[in-house]
Amino acid sequence: DSTTTSTALASGQTRRLCDFEVLLVEAEIMISRGEAEIAYLRERVYEI
Repeated sequence: DSTTTSTALASGQTRRLCDFEVLLVEAEIMISRGEAEIAYLRERVYEI
């Protein structure tokens, strides 16, 4: 019936949102790691 269909659609949307949030978190981790590496490289350059 229509109720199960709408529920399935809603759960599918939330699953897609969760995947998107996971991607965002992974991107944030990569960016913060990159910033840490850049800061480290800057320190090395200033030491030379």
